[in-house]
Amino acid sequence: MEAIAKLEDREIEKVLFPTLGAFLPLLAQNKDAIASVPVKTFTYGGTPRHQLDVYYPPNPTSGASPVLFFIYGGGFTSGERTLPGPASLAYANLGAYFARKGFIVVVPDYRLVPHVKFPGPAEDIRDAVTWVVDDLNKSSGAGLPQAETNSIFIAGHSAGAAHTCTTVFYPGLAPAELKQHIKGLVLMSGAYHNFPAGTKGDFEDLKDVYWSGEEHMKKNEPLQLLQGVPESEVAKIPSILLVEGEREPEWLQIVGEDFYKEASKRGVHAEKLIAKGHNHISLSMALSSGQGEEWADTAAEWMLARLSS
Repeated sequence: MEAIAKLEDREIEKVLFPTLGAFLPLLAQNKDAIASVPVKTFTYGGTPRHQLDVYYPPNPTSGASPVLFFIYGGGFTSGERTLPGPASLAYANLGAYFARKGFIVVVPDYRLVPHVKFPGPAEDIRDAVTWVVDDLNKSSGAGLPQAETNSIFIAGHSAGAAHTCTTVFYPGLAPAELKQHIKGLVLMSGAYHNFPAGTKGDFEDLKDVYWSGEEHMKKNEPLQLLQGVPESEVAKIPSILLVEGEREPEWLQIVGEDFYKEASKRGVHAEKLIAKGHNHISLSMALSSGQGEEWADTAAEWMLARLSS
């Protein structure tokens, strides 16, 4: 984490490669430990983007294991469940880390802009959750832990946090019966609403190609979707843990605080966790590196506590 502390910039594009450069050698040193965690790949839909990796606890306790989905980010236009080239240990590093905490970890691919429009990625997440509920335990095979599909958590990072919000809050997208399986959301450094055009954090490049126009965008940003949940449905919203790196871009800190305040105002059980020393990229890259993992320890404890609440 010393290398991250030396980075003066906070903007994502400026910290991306230095952060990868700091953590990839550490992950490479732990490659064998990461690879020792059992993993299987399944198909949950009809395109090459509809595949998911499932990481299983290597030392499961008795009984079925809770499920953690991880929805990666990538600015709505990029992202893979296994990153290319030298970064290929992501997101196996995250899957292995939380599997060792006792979770069955699911990392799905989903469709990306410009090949999809709102709410397509959230539909993919819904379908991945549906597949896990209906089919994972039949598909895993002998010798692997069974999933407790009534104890599902969804963690989403950056654009993945936005898609997670859409999955849960967009009217009619996920049936109520499916959402009853979701115990909590871990929303990491999400893009929860638009900033004015020309400023950091604006969605201008995505306004038409993803949201089909400004009016549709303003109605369907995560913050607006949260505000639109009927009062009678608020009590059904899963508990939320908002995770944010201490060194996030200022605009992400602002939208995160706006979302947290709105959730709290509406009576949603929401907590906020600031990951000390972390930037936008290091949150996920640190896992299984041996450095900067404290935030994930806290998040795992938060999720496990929801199982008994």
